[in-house]
Amino acid sequence: RRLKRIQVIVYLAAPYLWMCFMFYLPHKEERFLFVIYPLICLCASISMILLVHLLVSILSALGSGERTRTFTKRIFIVTVVIVFVTLSASRAVSLTKNYGTASEVYKHLSSNELQNVPASETKDPINICVGKEWYRFPSNFFLPSERFQLRFVKSAFGGQLPQPFAKENGTSRIPTGFNNLNKEETDRYVDINECDYMVDLDLPHQAEQRYCTDTEHWTTLAMLPFLDAEHSTSSFYRAFYFPGSSDLYNAYGQYCLLKRK
Repeated sequence: RRLKRIQVIVYLAAPYLWMCFMFYLPHKEERFLFVIYPLICLCASISMILLVHLLVSILSALGSGERTRTFTKRIFIVTVVIVFVTLSASRAVSLTKNYGTASEVYKHLSSNELQNVPASETKDPINICVGKEWYRFPSNFFLPSERFQLRFVKSAFGGQLPQPFAKENGTSRIPTGFNNLNKEETDRYVDINECDYMVDLDLPHQAEQRYCTDTEHWTTLAMLPFLDAEHSTSSFYRAFYFPGSSDLYNAYGQYCLLKRK
C-alpha cells in the first residue's frame, strides 16, 4: 500500500521533534533517545523506499527500460546494505578497541584480584576507588561481596556523584545528601589513604594527579590502552575502525588497575 504524504511527514517528524526537545535540555545523555530507536529504524526504511522510488522515476524520465530500472534498483539497495553493515561492524570494533578496556580492567579486578583476597584479611571494608573515571564503573556485580566497596576520591568533576542504596528500605526511603541542581555533595568522597585499589585513566597531558605513574604508593596490576579522544586527530577514524589506518590517527592513554603498597 502506498504511503500517503501526510503519513510520511508524521513518521519522519516524530523523532526530529523528540531530538529537538532533548537537545534543548541542559543535561543530555544518549539513553534519553532510546524511546525513538524504533522510529529511527522506521524512518530509515521509509527513506530507503522514497529514494528507490525517486531513482526509478529518474530512470523512467530518462527512458530506461524495465530491466535497467530493476537492475539499478537492486544494485542501489545492495550497495546501501553493504555500506550500512560495513560501517556498523566498523563502529562496533571501534567501540570495543577504543573503550572496551575499561570493562576488561574491571573483569581482571573481579576475577583475578578480589576473588583471591584471603578471608583472613582483617581489613573490612576493602575500598576500590575511582576519581575522574567514576562514570565508567560498570556494575556492583564486579564486586564479589559487600566486603568490597566502591569509593570516590576528589577529582576535577564538580557535579553530584551517586550514592549507594541504604541497606534497609533502600528503594522506598527518601535519601539525604541529594539536590536537584546536580551540585557537588562532598559527603561522597573518601581520603585517598583509605583506598586499597584504584582504577584510573592515565593521559600524558592531564592536569589531575597521575596515580598510574605514582610507583611510590601504588603497584600496577593491569594496564591496557584506552583512547585519548582529545589528542586523536581524526573524528572519523575515532568513530570507525579501519585496520592499518585508525591507529595512525588515534592516540591512546593507559587504563590502570592499581593496588596500594
